[in-house]
Amino acid sequence: MQHLRDYRWSSYRAYVGTEKAPSWLACGPILAYCGDRPAEQRREYRRFVESELGAVAEAGRQMFRDSALAIGGEAFVDWVRGQLIDRGRGAKCAADTALRQHPVTLSAGHVLEVVAGRLNVEPAVFRERRRNSDLRGIAARVLCRYAQLTQREAAGVLGMKTGAAVGRQLQRLQSRLDADSRLRVRLAEIERALAAEPSR
Repeated sequence: MQHLRDYRWSSYRAYVGTEKAPSWLACGPILAYCGDRPAEQRREYRRFVESELGAVAEAGRQMFRDSALAIGGEAFVDWVRGQLIDRGRGAKCAADTALRQHPVTLSAGHVLEVVAGRLNVEPAVFRERRRNSDLRGIAARVLCRYAQLTQREAAGVLGMKTGAAVGRQLQRLQSRLDADSRLRVRLAEIERALAAEPSR
């Protein structure tokens, strides 16, 4: 937050009134959404921006934790995957093609078998739509992390229609993890088990 307030190349300080806006910057159109009077507008703009900093930072940390191949939208991840495949043609060994190292790569089927065993369920349940269940969210997370699937690919494995649906499952799971320490412990045990598996 202090970095935001001090960063000289941002227009933020002009918007919140801690420095004079340069002649080329018209703050009025944006600030008009934040209230009627100038002091109220600056205060509300500042509250809006700074209240989002924690959520944005956590989202960034989560992307780094969950990203097996690349960080970005599905189209970008698919492009990176294509680049990796192109690089692999004619390479002497797999390490020559790696854009980013990952400790283990497992088949989607094996990932689901390990997770089902740990949760004492059948792998088929991950394809079932169940209200208020964490099963699909957990499956989606580990498929993306340990089978290196995109959200769209994970959707296909889990019988879901879109990668966006998987994204919603992952968001819901993260909210549950933030609030439930037992679930965090359980997921950590599953991920340790998967990390210990040999690539297959």
